[in-house]
Amino acid sequence: MIIEMALALLHLQQVEKAAVSPVSPAVVVGVEDVDAVLTAFAAKSKARQKRILQAVRDAVGNIDEPFAKAITEYAERGAKMGAGRRVAIAKKINRPTGDVDWWENLDFPVPDEYRFGLRGVTPVNSAGKPEEWKIELRAMLLGYPPGTHFALAEILQELDTGSGVENFAMFLEAWRNGDESFYQALDRTAGTEGSIFFYDAMIGDFIKKFVPKNHPGYKRVTESLDTAHDALHASFLAYRQYRAFREAVALSLLLPPDSELPRRLSRYDAGGAGGYSTRSQIEILLRLYGQDPAKVVRMICESAPPPPVPLWSRKYDPFTSFHGAFQKLIPEMLEIENSTNLLLSTQAELRKHVAGRISNTAFLALEGQGITAPNR
Repeated sequence: MIIEMALALLHLQQVEKAAVSPVSPAVVVGVEDVDAVLTAFAAKSKARQKRILQAVRDAVGNIDEPFAKAITEYAERGAKMGAGRRVAIAKKINRPTGDVDWWENLDFPVPDEYRFGLRGVTPVNSAGKPEEWKIELRAMLLGYPPGTHFALAEILQELDTGSGVENFAMFLEAWRNGDESFYQALDRTAGTEGSIFFYDAMIGDFIKKFVPKNHPGYKRVTESLDTAHDALHASFLAYRQYRAFREAVALSLLLPPDSELPRRLSRYDAGGAGGYSTRSQIEILLRLYGQDPAKVVRMICESAPPPPVPLWSRKYDPFTSFHGAFQKLIPEMLEIENSTNLLLSTQAELRKHVAGRISNTAFLALEGQGITAPNR
């Protein structure tokens, strides 16, 4: 224990004294080359596009890289995921969203969104159309393994251990703000001038479902509309911590180190005083575990505490437990490299190497189909 504490202190001193090595881009690809081959691809017939895309998928899928193979295995399982539990819409408030969800700004297509609580996926647009094929091809040209969106869904499902949040997740899915769930609306507007407020009918439904008359907290929660509102809001905050942390972990495993997390998850990209961000810690763990994302997911599931019961009873912070578990692994990390900073920088180079191989293989596969980039 004393040795672990000393090593942890040494690690913190290293972080304070030395800046982390600059992270290279995941892969250097000319925009002109990508645009050119995508234009040529789009000019083909639908049947030809389908064959070309499959040829590129097959070529990239044969790359012998542990990380790429692991993501492909996740994608194969995720492709079999169904819709999960059904939820009846309680009420739809017809209000424009004025924003896009985080998955709409990713470099890989997300035609099916994983639904927390429902433990399944729901189509978010018309998957399988040529435009979707074009986006998937672009993702491989940028260095992403084929089917990365399926891998995202599978990783999220493994991280979504539930622990009592399932019914509340379904509650926030049932209440809608336009075409988005109330969770999406609340998460999207948190801390902005466009904050969404709970409706009285929604608060009443919350009490009916989660604070029945025989509940120990019934009298305190139902004392006034304000106390009921506070309980619902506290439940949302606890659930948001549960869900956002897992979304950040999943995306950290898939996005290249130099690609920022979506705005709503940007807090996981920022490091604390003298320490690493969640994003950087995930990268270091990938290096520790030999590029095996499944081991990182397992570590997260084992270290994350269950949400409070009831959800509104106290604040929930999965990061603290995760950070503690990370600190305990520092002795093992220092057996690989002499500092965690070096682990992080070499991991960035490894990710860059894998992305480069995927991108190059995708371009070569296109050349085999008669589509050539102008600068290659």
